[in-house]
Parts: sequence; structure tokens; C-alpha cells
Amino acid sequence: MSISRKQAGVVLAATLACLFLAILLSAGLAASTLTAHRRMAEHLPRQQAAWLAESAASRAAAQLRRNADYSGEAWSISAAELNGMHAGKAIIAVAPDGDETDRRRVKIEAYYPDDPVQRTKITKEFVVQLGQTTNE
Repeated sequence: MSISRKQAGVVLAATLACLFLAILLSAGLAASTLTAHRRMAEHLPRQQAAWLAESAASRAAAQLRRNADYSGEAWSISAAELNGMHAGKAIIAVAPDGDETDRRRVKIEAYYPDDPVQRTKITKEFVVQLGQTTNE
């Protein structure tokens, strides 16, 4: 049984159409994979900065339990102490809460990575009642 030129042309056209569809599907999968990777890359620094802010809040509350005159600090965390990739930084500022002598307002700015250009910043504020261990 021989295949005519017309049949060979139809087979070639069908093969090319299938190949074209496979390329389109592969390109779509590659694009969605890249988008997911970018989203994850954006999410990780934000999550790490949020964890740093929470850790700095716990650190500030513990310092205030030990010393009511604690005014804050710039807390640098090395890459080795974190995830091994980047260092982080938290600025802790403590001030009296208005006229309340037994309360302190704590403001935290957490940065990850600790880079002047490419970094994520999370800010957290709360009040600590001196003599208590909870924060708002």
C-alpha cells in the first residue's frame, strides 16, 4: 500500500499541528512555573521579615521585664543564625506611652535581607504593661 502525496501532506500537516500544540503547552507550563517561582521569591523575604519582627517583639518584652529603662536597640542577626542566606536586622524603639509611667510603647522595624536596596520591611507596634509578660 503506497501513500499518495496528498496523504503524506495531510500526515505532515497533522504532525506539525501536534508539534505546535505541544510547544504551546510547554511554553504555558514554563510561564506558569516562572510566575510561581517569582511569587515564592517575593513571599519568602516578607515572611522572614515578619518572623524577625515577632522575635524582636519578644526580645523587647523580655528586656523590659528585666529593665524598665530599656530604650531599644538595633539588633542584627547574622545569616548563619537565620536561614544561612542573608542577614536580617530589627530596629527596636521603646518610649513611654503618654502619661502612663507603667506602660511602654514599642515600635519595631524588621528588615530582611539587611540590604539598603533589596529588602523587605515589616513594622510592628504594641504597648507593654511593665510587670506583665503580654503585649498587645
